[in-house]
Amino acid sequence: MISRNPTLLLACDLGKSGGKFFYKLSQGQTHALWMEAEVAQRSASGVAHLAQGGRPQDNAWFRLEDELTFVGKAAQAFLDYNSFKEE
Repeated sequence: MISRNPTLLLACDLGKSGGKFFYKLSQGQTHALWMEAEVAQRSASGVAHLAQGGRPQDNAWFRLEDELTFVGKAAQAFLDYNSFKEE
C-alpha cells in the first residue's frame, strides 16, 4: 500500500484585522474561513502540549524544525497564557 501526504490548496487575503482563506485538501470540498491576525513563534522545546483537534480558525499552528508558529486564536491564547504580546 502506497501512502501519500494530502495536498493542500490555499488562497488567502491577509489584512490587518484578520485573514480570509479558502482551502481544499486534495479532491475534497472547498472551505472558507476567517482567522484573527495574531501570530506567535516559539521554540518547540518551550511548549509542553499542543492540541491536535478543533477548527482551523481556533487552533492553527505549524512546526518547522524546532520552531512552532501559532496563528489566529491559537496565537492569541498562547500570548495571553504567557502574559506578553509581541509587537
